[in-house]
Amino acid sequence: MILTTEAVVLSRRPLREVDRLVVMYTRDFGRLAARFVGVDRPRAKLKALSEPMVYGEYRLFARLDGRLSTMTGGRLVTTYPGLRGDFGRTVAGLEMCELLQRMTPERSPNELKFELIRDFLSALEDYPSPCLPLAFGIRLMELAGFGIPPSAMAEADRPLWSRLAETDVLELRNVGEDPAALGRLRGVLEHAVEHELGYMLGARQFRTSMERSREPRPLLLRAAEPYEPGADFHPAALQ
Repeated sequence: MILTTEAVVLSRRPLREVDRLVVMYTRDFGRLAARFVGVDRPRAKLKALSEPMVYGEYRLFARLDGRLSTMTGGRLVTTYPGLRGDFGRTVAGLEMCELLQRMTPERSPNELKFELIRDFLSALEDYPSPCLPLAFGIRLMELAGFGIPPSAMAEADRPLWSRLAETDVLELRNVGEDPAALGRLRGVLEHAVEHELGYMLGARQFRTSMERSREPRPLLLRAAEPYEPGADFHPAALQ
């Protein structure tokens, strides 16, 4: 059966020698995994359609027995080039894609989830804001049936949480960015996600390792050995 649908690619990984296994979220069929045959060959025509954070129209051959679909053609709508040109925004976009992939069942369509990832990637391309991944996560958890109660956060942070959950995505740039409050709310969201999944998302692990790499480290000096007159000099002794 041939299916045609809009989709946003969430992730990809190698499959055999020159194929890729691509996970995408489609408008009409929800999360699907598809095999992209031969796209790792030089000059493969469909390679761009298999990259994460790509929005396009896809034509798939789907088997009725539920086995892996095969991608047969498609058309790019956008690769969000403004997003890809900035490291911080790229990481934030991949974080949103991973969260959607982990928090949604396969072949369970929800058009609101599709529009959520499409619109938030577009907003992230237009303007960098730490509000966007957090607001995306809050709304996705609600759509997935894992809404987070106000009691999970400090009372002072609840108004900001409500603004992140309800403000139109195009207006989120006008939401006040209090780094301390955003950090606390991010912690609430991550705790809820990890409680449901039972493990930490890869995006969070990567972000944590990056933050640790920026922390200043004490300089450790080795005590110099006493100099003995007449001893041979070896440059290695200074290393």
